[in-house]
Amino acid sequence: MKNKSKVILIFMFVLFVFKINGQNVKFYNGLGIEIGVGYNTLRISNTDFLMNKKTVYKRNSFWIQPSLKMYYNLKIKNYNKFKMMPFIGYYTFGGKSKTEADGYKDIYSFQSIELGIIPTFIIKNKLEISPSLKTQYIYSVKGKYYGYLGQVDSIPRKWKEVNLTKMYNKIAMNAGIRAKYTIYKKFSIGVETWYGIFNLFSIKTIGGNNNNLEYKNLAIENNYRIFLGYEF
Repeated sequence: MKNKSKVILIFMFVLFVFKINGQNVKFYNGLGIEIGVGYNTLRISNTDFLMNKKTVYKRNSFWIQPSLKMYYNLKIKNYNKFKMMPFIGYYTFGGKSKTEADGYKDIYSFQSIELGIIPTFIIKNKLEISPSLKTQYIYSVKGKYYGYLGQVDSIPRKWKEVNLTKMYNKIAMNAGIRAKYTIYKKFSIGVETWYGIFNLFSIKTIGGNNNNLEYKNLAIENNYRIFLGYEF
């Protein structure tokens, strides 16, 4: 609850700080909401320096999650072809593995609160193109495993969920690009792509005799979203 209260306070601060040039307008003018779904991928690599071996695990099977974003349009005075959009949102990213020959599969899910800025270029009043940057607070990481690799057929498979939060960083960052098109009055449709910038693992290295590094972990995520928007 404490973390959720901080997020709400930050969002309220953003709304009032970026109120349009102090004009006497209702505070929700320029406030918008976007609801959509996203396809997620997760790339995990393990490097064994002693064996000089690198193993890459790609979790990019089809797996979508809902997304929610609230934003505020900060219009630039005397320039109607550009605006800034601070936003806050919720999203679960991660990735799903392919199903192995023996039936094994897994899903890694990262629940996060997003906070970012979207510089927006307006083209012909309806189309918007935006490079984007955001940070996200990761408050929960879960791994779901359908049995285990090499499990014999005589043992029934079932899903098992494991809390992995302590293995990953609380803060991550993404850079992205998006496009949005107004389809009717205040309604819009759009797509956006986000690319992970930093390693998600908090436990980056394991082992090490005489200060020699033995093992290194790397996890990078990307996600691709489509959304519907409404502006008040």
